[in-house]
Amino acid sequence: MSLHPAENAGRRSASSFRFALADQLGQTVAYAADLAAVAQEEGWGSDGDGHVGHSPGRSVLDHSGVRHASLGNGRVRRGDIDAPDYRGGKTSENADSWMKFAMAEREKGGLGLTREQASGIVGNLEHESGSAIAPSGVTGDHGTAHGAAQWRGERFSRLQQKAGEWGLDWKSTQAQQRFMRWELDNTESGANTALRAAKTPEQAADAFNRNYERSADPGGGRRAAARRIFEQRGEADASDPAGNVGDVGDLKSSPGRHPDLEHVDPRLREIMAAAATHLPPGYTMGINEGYNPHGHAPGSQHHSRSGALDVQIFDPQGHPISNRGADTTGMYTQLGRAAYGEMQARHPELEGRLAHGASFGTSRGSGVPDLMHFDLGGERGDLAPHLSKLGPLPNQQYGVARSAPAAPEQTVTQDTANHE
Repeated sequence: MSLHPAENAGRRSASSFRFALADQLGQTVAYAADLAAVAQEEGWGSDGDGHVGHSPGRSVLDHSGVRHASLGNGRVRRGDIDAPDYRGGKTSENADSWMKFAMAEREKGGLGLTREQASGIVGNLEHESGSAIAPSGVTGDHGTAHGAAQWRGERFSRLQQKAGEWGLDWKSTQAQQRFMRWELDNTESGANTALRAAKTPEQAADAFNRNYERSADPGGGRRAAARRIFEQRGEADASDPAGNVGDVGDLKSSPGRHPDLEHVDPRLREIMAAAATHLPPGYTMGINEGYNPHGHAPGSQHHSRSGALDVQIFDPQGHPISNRGADTTGMYTQLGRAAYGEMQARHPELEGRLAHGASFGTSRGSGVPDLMHFDLGGERGDLAPHLSKLGPLPNQQYGVARSAPAAPEQTVTQDTANHE
């Protein structure tokens, strides 16, 4: 039974309103709060179930809330306000990128799925947008379905909207991976539950097809693709058990310091631990402070959900190198550039968010560079070029496994009070 156009439009409007309200309550407010904190401190503002009956075997995803021949009902769920930004992948070798995304731990921005479950997703995506899993350029349903999963209608509009909020191009793999996780956590939570119950690649392929893609085809090709991917991935893991991105040792506290690192975004901890391995021989890095909800100026990034890290560099004799003011030795700039290179290799979704205090002051209006400080609050300030302008430290290999040497045992650190 078809709906009158006016009724159809009314339902779409109501659905759009519910999505917007849920999102506002779930994610947008929390993100705005972090931005407000940065603004306050830095003085900003003051100075288809879809299917496609026309593209055989390819579904189109629509959250219109109206059931057509096979259009699914949109469902609103609360936002995942504690989820970090989601790790994107390279636009080349996309099948591998999607597998890594699906299998990565949730704390690191992935879906936290088993290899069997991840293979089910990738088998579907290959069926939707080709073996390259092209994030753009492949369209179904007379040009109305887009992206790796062939989103359409209200779901495609939502992809565009969310990508814009995140500062990403919706055509990028990174944006589409992040959006898939948002859907699975919110409007497609039923698909998430069904997928996580799957024990084999074939079960996972069926669960994702029926509940997320909602295509009209019986799914035999998707199941076969999932099995192939599962077996190929197993061979790849056996030949490279450490993966393409290496782990690093834990961060080391500065002597006499007891920073709260548990509540600092694990991506920032990983980046800075890796960055410390690029210091010259004999130089070490300690952590003076991490998450601190009580100290510092109001709105400090140390209070934020992602937290911040204050570091201290020590010379080969164990003496602390001044961590505020002019970077006379260049060590903190070197550390910042190394951090930028590790960010690009390990967490490229943080482009533009990794900030170094050399560009802003120890307190608003002080004009004293805060060399010790690193956070994910976004590049800001004009005391020194941003890391994105300086670029990574040259002639270095990023994303490989190493351990940084520990900070000295008996040294008093230069920093006595940090204010960012």
